[in-house]
Amino acid sequence: MKRKTCLNNGWQFLEKEYSEENLQCPDGEYMPVRLPHDYLIYDVGNLYRDSVGWYRRKLMYVPDGLERVLFFEGIYMDSEVFINGRSAGTWKYGYSSFEVDITPYLEAGENELLVRVVHRSPNSRWYSGAGIYRSVYLIERERTHIASYGLYITPVKRAASDTWDVEVEVEAVHGADDEKPFDSIRYIITQKNGKHDMQSNEEDSLCIIFNQLIGEKSNIYRHTFEITAPKLWDIYCGNLYELRAELIKAGEIFDYEQSVFGFRTIEIDSDKGFLLNGRHVKIKGSCEHHGFGCLGAAVNKSAVRRKLEGLKRMGVNAIRTAHNMPSVEFMELADEMGFLVDSEAFDMWGHTKTKYDYGRFFAESAKKDVESWIRRDRNHPSIIMWSVGNEIYDMHAGDEGLAELVMLLGEVKKHDPKKHAFTTFASNYMRWENTQKCAGLVDAVGYNYGEYLYKEHHAKHPDWVIYGSETSSMLASRGVYHFPIETGTLCDTDEQCSALGNCSAGWGAHSYTDNIIADRDAGFSLGQFIWAGVDYFGEPTPYHTRNSYFGQMDTAGFEKDSYYIYQAEWTSFKENPMVHVFPHWDFNPGQVVDVCVCSNAPIVELFVNGMSMGRKVIDHAHGTELVPHWKVPYEKGYVEAVAYDEAGNELARQMRHSFSDADRLVIEADRRQMENRYGELIFVEIGALDKDGYAVDNANNRVEIKVTGAGRLVGLDNGDSTDFDQVKASSRRLFGGKLLAVIAPVEGVTGKITVTAEAEGLWAASIDLCVTDDKNMRDEYLVQSCICTDKNNMAEDMSENSFQLSEDAEKRNHTRNADGLMDSVYSENEGMESSIKKTDISVDENDASMDKKGISADKKGSSIEKTDRVIGTADTLASEIPIRKVELTAETFTLSADKSSVKVHWKLYPENATYRDLKWSITDTTGIAIKSATVIQQGEADEAMIKTGTGKAPDKMEAAEAQVKMEAVDMLSEGYVTVNAGGDGSFYLRCDAYNGRTAAGVRSSLEFTAAGIGPAYLDPYEPVSAGLCLERPHGLSEGVGHGVRFLGKEKTKISFGAMDFGVNGSEQLQMYLFKYYPGSVKLRIYLDDDSKNILDAEFDESAGWLEFKKAEYRLSERIKGIHRISIESEDNFQLNSFSFVPVLHGFDRINAADYDEIFGDSYKVDGTAVTGIGNNVSIIYRRLNMGAQSADKIKICGRTANAKDSIRLKIDCAGTERTELIEFEESAAPVEREFNIAPVGGEITVTLLYLPGCNFDLEWFRFLQE
Repeated sequence: MKRKTCLNNGWQFLEKEYSEENLQCPDGEYMPVRLPHDYLIYDVGNLYRDSVGWYRRKLMYVPDGLERVLFFEGIYMDSEVFINGRSAGTWKYGYSSFEVDITPYLEAGENELLVRVVHRSPNSRWYSGAGIYRSVYLIERERTHIASYGLYITPVKRAASDTWDVEVEVEAVHGADDEKPFDSIRYIITQKNGKHDMQSNEEDSLCIIFNQLIGEKSNIYRHTFEITAPKLWDIYCGNLYELRAELIKAGEIFDYEQSVFGFRTIEIDSDKGFLLNGRHVKIKGSCEHHGFGCLGAAVNKSAVRRKLEGLKRMGVNAIRTAHNMPSVEFMELADEMGFLVDSEAFDMWGHTKTKYDYGRFFAESAKKDVESWIRRDRNHPSIIMWSVGNEIYDMHAGDEGLAELVMLLGEVKKHDPKKHAFTTFASNYMRWENTQKCAGLVDAVGYNYGEYLYKEHHAKHPDWVIYGSETSSMLASRGVYHFPIETGTLCDTDEQCSALGNCSAGWGAHSYTDNIIADRDAGFSLGQFIWAGVDYFGEPTPYHTRNSYFGQMDTAGFEKDSYYIYQAEWTSFKENPMVHVFPHWDFNPGQVVDVCVCSNAPIVELFVNGMSMGRKVIDHAHGTELVPHWKVPYEKGYVEAVAYDEAGNELARQMRHSFSDADRLVIEADRRQMENRYGELIFVEIGALDKDGYAVDNANNRVEIKVTGAGRLVGLDNGDSTDFDQVKASSRRLFGGKLLAVIAPVEGVTGKITVTAEAEGLWAASIDLCVTDDKNMRDEYLVQSCICTDKNNMAEDMSENSFQLSEDAEKRNHTRNADGLMDSVYSENEGMESSIKKTDISVDENDASMDKKGISADKKGSSIEKTDRVIGTADTLASEIPIRKVELTAETFTLSADKSSVKVHWKLYPENATYRDLKWSITDTTGIAIKSATVIQQGEADEAMIKTGTGKAPDKMEAAEAQVKMEAVDMLSEGYVTVNAGGDGSFYLRCDAYNGRTAAGVRSSLEFTAAGIGPAYLDPYEPVSAGLCLERPHGLSEGVGHGVRFLGKEKTKISFGAMDFGVNGSEQLQMYLFKYYPGSVKLRIYLDDDSKNILDAEFDESAGWLEFKKAEYRLSERIKGIHRISIESEDNFQLNSFSFVPVLHGFDRINAADYDEIFGDSYKVDGTAVTGIGNNVSIIYRRLNMGAQSADKIKICGRTANAKDSIRLKIDCAGTERTELIEFEESAAPVEREFNIAPVGGEITVTLLYLPGCNFDLEWFRFLQE
């Protein structure tokens, strides 16, 4: 009799550093763990470490003639299974399921099962996790049996009828001595939810049973059933059926296999798009990796469900499993919840993308991986596409890729010959000929970021079925906003991405609106899969932080503002009207804030403190402004958005109120009860309210979580990519006012769980949860068994769901730990209301201002017991109090020649913050430091001033600035800075608070405009960030590190403001470039009105991902004076920065009038000379570059009518200044005289300071080589 036993319990684990010795040595101190298990997640600061993981477990064996097979749903990666020290099998790929026949290696009694996992890094472009991260089963079966996943079920709808033919194939494996292995196959079809609604030509009962008598021995047995009027599987309507095939001999069942399936039809058409059950459906999909934030990669059905529920609310109807086979739990839930699935197999073929990835094994493993993938999932009704690869370089490179594709498609067809799903691939190489050859071989062609090619390719290849396999790649950090909205910002000192929708990765959409419109207006496209639905660990473009910024929800599952932008376009106001206004409402007085509103309704209106800012129409079907926005000067109070239908009837409204510092914590759970089953989870959300009961949307207090009773804390997550606190710790900071705590039951304990949240100086909050007894809970249990003997007792047996224990099931491990989380299924969410301990806070649950989760409160309504305010000690919780806000106020934002400076008052919130690590700067709109103003911080010494000066700011101005009254500010909670404008234009004063970390955690800024002061020039000899370009043409997007990306879709030109090359100029250009694709990049450099081309450059140096390479070019002529620069190209690359190399003129003759700065009592510029130089005149010459040489003499040509003039020669080299005194004697005419000086080299700044009494005419000077 077949038995399938879950083996997730009773394991021990040992992690060792990777070495050849440790590959062979499983000895060491093991720790108890449960599966599924991801061992990398326990150190988030070292997620990509090279390691060898060893798992071991005992197995009891009593010889009985049955085969023993271990079935692994997934091990990441490069694994080997040992029984009693002997290798029983290997499996290389980390995402496909596999089985190992261990029968030959077993010995009677106790056996040792050992599994080795090898993790080398880098092996993936995202966080993969490592270990036995999916479930494991022991299968005991007869020699003759139905092959694993040997059922192939094909429902076929008859034309113009509600009758379906269910075609079933059963693949049998026969024992060597079986002449007639069995008498018959019994087929039992039941509806998964237990409600009968089928009609057939068989007897009507709870289930439908068909019997097939077996004649000749065969490997494949086929049978067709007729079913009338079944319930159809559809979007969000997971009507499922289960077919069980039983092998019967002499009236006894000795083997079986069962599988879910559904009744649905799918069609794709190059003009009509995707049709489900005969009607057109636009795919509104998201790409999803397999991780779960603080839970790591270990699969957990509760976590999968929570993720899918969030995506469903957003309007997502399809998931692309990027870029690997999904888990069993995911597929089960996709079926049940009604999601379409584009199941993807590989991120690479033969050409590797990282050193240790699957490309090493592709040639030897691909066929068996495809077999595992297709056979396991081919009966799922949710599957609509088999994607054989993502962004596969092989297809672009040459014929090898074409041959690999043909092989893979052949394997797919072999295991899914009746095409339950369509073949496809996802490519960002669709412009290239070789990839286009491959496109003709698949059913549907997936374009990664290729919407601009749709119309051209649809016209050229009318038979191609086109869709967006990967789109968008917009970036956002929840609750972080970089103004203004018109300016795209990719990189900044806070290492966050603006949630306003003005932060794009460069290769994808320019905005969320552009992404939505491109898909909406391509009526022939099947739809799109946005990148991504939920953030994940790894790929933290554009930074080197922890997790991605691509998701519409963060790693904690909290919604970003972009979530609501897609919800507004992917849901109907007639079914579920919604409106969302952002950002939160807490900025600097008078600061201009971009307020955005999204809604699925056709009309929206914005109110600021009750005053209407006007109504705007959203044309969802044809319009281009899908997210209206208003420019609003900030003032305390509230902003409110109201949505209306076409007739002006109100449908929905949302308010965002200003708030003060956090006063108390609030807490809620996604449900209040769970069963005592390993893998059950409750997700608890913690937030903060101010003293008036308003949500503090930027709260960042450190929160300590305490769990008592029948539960345990298994993870904390706040979605902040810059936060490297351990996810398995008991305290973390709020981010954007929120924190997630994940609670699991303690094994074998039922009753109450109390979860308490505490923070320094705030009122604590707690919630009571409940763990109930699960009578069927077993850590090692039978998930399937041959317990049905006839039709009459089948219903009773199946409804009882009674699992039988295997031999060592009673050896339960009661160690309390957080190692790995087993899968679980729980009932629909219940108890969504907030529950706060009565002794802490009393909240009116009927208050309409509270949202359903009780976190965002817009009215007062709380009473507090003072006994619960947390004071905190070093041994109870961390005592840090981060800065939440730096408020900036100024009397004016407009500067002029008459008033070129302004004092800006700053104040910290909360006042008792334990950090004072502020940094001030002057930037442009994109956050790039510029030199059009200076800022002086109160209390700082002159040498510590933050200077961004102008290119021509005289020393006397800097000296005057230094006279500002200084006061100590180290421990002040408020003060002021002085801003001095040095040139015309707009600039931002920025203050960053770091709160003890390397990235700025809090940002505050004010915009100023200066006019009438004069131009400010860019310095061509310092790195010029490409992001300082004056325009953003359509063929350009933001790049990393304040650079830009040329998209290569059209000829694109960018220009830069005036640069002062000086009198000596430059003949050489340095650029930092990164190219995306094979082949060279060509670009051209122009001067001023683009009439003069000074460089035709070519770049063809490959590098690692986003690794910029330095390229040097010789200009066609020397550039002197003041010029504008333009850069033009038609290719796809990123330009990070550029600079010009000054001519090495340290030994040239320097005319007196070629100074950089001059000031003093009296002088006259006379042609190339400066004459009549009198008392205290300083003449400054910058960037005299001698290269590697040095000078020990200076020659001066001049004259003086005095007996002797004293000149102080000051030489500044790399910040070190020294002085020489030169005595120039009387001369009637200009004469040349040499003076000895101490040797000097490199790049220097020279100052000639004429002492009192001088009357000197200076013609020129030059340094003489040593």
